[in-house]
Amino acid sequence: LRFTINLKPRNSAAYFTVREHLTAWQEENCPDLMRCTDRAGKLLRGLFNIPEHFRLALCQKPGTQQTGKYHHLLDDPATGRRLRPDAVKTAPMSLDLSFSFPYALNKYQNHHALMIDPCASLGVPVSFVMIFHSSEHALEKFALKADTPALRKEVWLLAQVLADIAKIGKDTIKRDCGYKAALLWQMAENSPVLHPTAPIEQRSKTIMTAACPDDFPEKMQKMGYETEHFRVGKAMHLSIASYATHSKETIELLYDRVMDL
Repeated sequence: LRFTINLKPRNSAAYFTVREHLTAWQEENCPDLMRCTDRAGKLLRGLFNIPEHFRLALCQKPGTQQTGKYHHLLDDPATGRRLRPDAVKTAPMSLDLSFSFPYALNKYQNHHALMIDPCASLGVPVSFVMIFHSSEHALEKFALKADTPALRKEVWLLAQVLADIAKIGKDTIKRDCGYKAALLWQMAENSPVLHPTAPIEQRSKTIMTAACPDDFPEKMQKMGYETEHFRVGKAMHLSIASYATHSKETIELLYDRVMDL
């Protein structure tokens, strides 16, 4: 089988310590789901600056339509845009931070719910989302009720990876992700076949989205890259993540190869 590099913003590449932890998993690692959830929640609060008064629950993943209706994306993989500061202050219902690590907000004063899908910018393959809500009662109908070995394994894995990320530090990860994002947007600017979809002042630092020829996603696939591609009207678009799941060298090589097309 040919080796491929997953550059997709959704269901992204696994963080580099995921495989190591999965190999080490034993059921006694997480005998109590609540304790493992609390540990993961504490680490998420630190990484995303989430206040203590927000209650945490493991919840079923919403569908794409629900995400668009109830959760404002802080960083949008469909457009490559970061939500404007004035829009952040008035975003209704819930703010989706799934695609935004390590660029979380410093304060969440105007939001009563925050959602994080670990499968995106954190690179942890799990079947649930983490929702922090200012009202514990509001979480009851969405929270997962079952306590299964499979769920305990996923929550334990999330906590282990979050601890690894915390050890490296947000500032270090920000520098790396900022460099990779700048390189990806530069690639879109300099390539004769790519056209950035976001204005400079709104460009995400975790996702690059560009219009491209119809055959470009196939060319990327032949080079060994998995990207997210979709149509907006008649135009083909593709999105590429600059998460901590990818090394700087991977993005630098991608830049060189795309420039040679």
